[in-house]
Amino acid sequence: MCVIFLWVFLAYHICVCIVLPGSLIEGRYGVQSYAILGLCYFVYFEIDGHSRRTQDD
Repeated sequence: MCVIFLWVFLAYHICVCIVLPGSLIEGRYGVQSYAILGLCYFVYFEIDGHSRRTQDD
């Protein structure tokens, strides 16, 4: 459930980054968007790695 939400959130962010002009993203949303994206990737890989470790046991 959480992973699905995360992928939807990432897809939304990627679409926004592609649709909006690059200058607008870099100027107003650049730092926030990349920070949020980085945080999402970190959380996803933490969840994914944790679930894989528990499955191996």
